[in-house]
Amino acid sequence: MGGLPYASSSTDFFHEFVNSFGMIDLGFIGNPFTWSNHRDGHQLIRQRLDRGMASSQWVHLFPSFSILHLPASAFDYNPLFLNTVHYDSTLARPFKFEEFWSHHPDCYSTISLAWSPPCFGSPGFILNQKLRSTKLALKLWNRISFGNIQHQILSLTSQLDALQQSTSLSTLSVQERVIKRRRTAIDFLKLSSGAWNSDRQAIGNTLCAHFADLLTTSEPLIPDEMLNLFDTIISNEDNLSICSIPSEQEIHDSVFSIGATKAPGPDEFTGVFYQKYWIIIKPVVQSCVWNFFNKHHLLKEHNHTFIALVPKQLGPSMESMGLLKGICITKSWPPINHLLFVDNLIIFAKATSAEAIALSDCHHKYCCWSGQKVNSGKSSLLFSKNTSPASISSILGIIPFRLSPSRPFHLGLPLTLGSSRKEAFQPIIDKVLSKINGWRAKTLSQAGRTVLIRSTAAAIPAYAMSTFLLPFSLCRQLDRRFKDFWWGFPPDKNRMRCWNKRLLSDLFDPVSAMAVCRLPISDASQKGYLWIPSTSGRFSTSSAYLSILTNDFTGSHLSPLSSFWRDIWKLQLTDRLRIFIWKIAWNIFPTTLRLQSVIPTYRPDASCPLCQGGPDSIRH
Repeated sequence: MGGLPYASSSTDFFHEFVNSFGMIDLGFIGNPFTWSNHRDGHQLIRQRLDRGMASSQWVHLFPSFSILHLPASAFDYNPLFLNTVHYDSTLARPFKFEEFWSHHPDCYSTISLAWSPPCFGSPGFILNQKLRSTKLALKLWNRISFGNIQHQILSLTSQLDALQQSTSLSTLSVQERVIKRRRTAIDFLKLSSGAWNSDRQAIGNTLCAHFADLLTTSEPLIPDEMLNLFDTIISNEDNLSICSIPSEQEIHDSVFSIGATKAPGPDEFTGVFYQKYWIIIKPVVQSCVWNFFNKHHLLKEHNHTFIALVPKQLGPSMESMGLLKGICITKSWPPINHLLFVDNLIIFAKATSAEAIALSDCHHKYCCWSGQKVNSGKSSLLFSKNTSPASISSILGIIPFRLSPSRPFHLGLPLTLGSSRKEAFQPIIDKVLSKINGWRAKTLSQAGRTVLIRSTAAAIPAYAMSTFLLPFSLCRQLDRRFKDFWWGFPPDKNRMRCWNKRLLSDLFDPVSAMAVCRLPISDASQKGYLWIPSTSGRFSTSSAYLSILTNDFTGSHLSPLSSFWRDIWKLQLTDRLRIFIWKIAWNIFPTTLRLQSVIPTYRPDASCPLCQGGPDSIRH
């Protein structure tokens, strides 16, 4: 943070070094920076210079590792604390009615037997007691009939890992699993006082207290001014219909409209339980529903939910009262004063004290009337370049939001492009490159790299591309990095490693062949010359390589091969098989005969190393 911007290519050497040794960045907890120059204002520079690296074997030995960035006391650098102490992070698994239980022949009798004992009390209390008894009976029956499913899964997973220890795929899966677990783990929690807490019980209590305070009502007073904002929609007839006692068919339709395998509520029974065993539980459920409509009494347990509905709407009267002028895209269009997308809201206003006061009053009314609070830490103000510093300072004193950064992003897209579109979209490109640099190309096949590029790397800029036209230079940079990763090359390395000395010796005398080998290969065409095998007329190593493979330097091979390529990639096969066919078609499969034709010093024996029955060729 701070200082001059750096190019992504400056870190290529470091990533290449890390990948060559198969190292893993262990991440960190706490302050994201480990060094600071401790200056004020725009001269302040902070960076993450120190980090922990380890091999996959070390990560496998210490899966519960964590690195904490400690506060800097007397130096510019923050000390790093490595913790390898293992703790049991497994928690008690809550009960949930499993769908596969219903396929067992004994499940019906188990539920029927647990539901049949009589209970006394209100209909709602009876339903709760029967659900509790059924839950205990199902847990005991599951332990007897199926055993501990989680232990069986862990055992089978361990056996599978043991069988795959000799493969790179197993090592990669272990790395990905450990890294994902470390990213989602909460080992330290920063308290409101600024101190860090590592006690798991204290962390849990802090989180529970935070969300309890966040979701507890402040008992807001609803003034008449708010009631006048909404028109009456439900008539008296509609209200009587809603409050009428439902029939058996209506209760039945409501129960069977629940998603059978959707996440259960606090009662921990999914929809499949109520639907498949409706014959058993029907009388109790109907009695509970009818009792609520007749006596208007509902147990607190029946009103519990895992979901909190949070309304997202500011005062709708600001626009009609003319308190916000908004912005005009064209003269003939009405002004736009807000954009609302899910739970994200952008408000447009003029940089005046009057509109700032109107926004502040709206913010205050919303909090008072709804009982909710707007997160000031996630809200910011963005000013145009024409706004004077005095106006910015005055508005920041009225609205309690922070000033937006110079290049803000909203929902993954830049809010402002500025004079350089390349700089505006560079964070998206850096995100793609960091994803690619974090993968281990050497541990994946080309088919695996194809899947990763298509499903992950290429999908990151797709969202931005659906809205903006990315600069051509950035698209070429992405395409080049995708190719480097697919071929397994480190970034920005020369692809032509050596000349085919055997071919040169067949075409030229020894002196000429040596002179050709000393010639540097340039990717720039000379003025007045055209490279015929290329459609652009420029020489490139790829077009030269293509011409050598086809033994055609006239350019006539370009059109037929394009059709051939399309036929291969349109085959309804897996990526592994398509790439295999492609390598056979181009005769680039690394057989002994093929390697001998390219590398004269390769082993002289051309027989198959597996069967010794013939030359190691594609046909063999």
